[in-house]
Amino acid sequence: MEFLERKSIAVRLFIVASCCVGFTTGLINFSKPMAYTSLLLCAYLMIGSFIGASTEISPYILENVIRVFAPCLDTVHGKAILYGVLATFAFGPEMGKIGFTAGILLGICSITKIIKIVQGKQDDEFQSFEYPKFSDPLPSA
Repeated sequence: MEFLERKSIAVRLFIVASCCVGFTTGLINFSKPMAYTSLLLCAYLMIGSFIGASTEISPYILENVIRVFAPCLDTVHGKAILYGVLATFAFGPEMGKIGFTAGILLGICSITKIIKIVQGKQDDEFQSFEYPKFSDPLPSA
């Protein structure tokens, strides 16, 4: 059981590192003078990489934002699609070698999530979390 927990942590760290490379790719290429569509792809790559990394670190960092704007990221299916789409953004010819590397890494992340789907495993991170409710007023000083 301990081996599986270490494996899960290693996969999460790999995904976070891949998202950091994707974010760096978007940031580097965003500063280059390109067509506006390439700038949009870089912006999407940065935003998607940030969301992907933050949901792998802790599901509660962007919980309210994700549940409202992207409820599909609650599931492994949604994350597999996100990493696959980000990989295609990074494979553009104007992204350079770091973009190619980010595309391969994000593609591997997507494949690991697809393998998780095939094995029938789900992320246990988004299980009904509720903030504590205070029925009594807080004591005043």
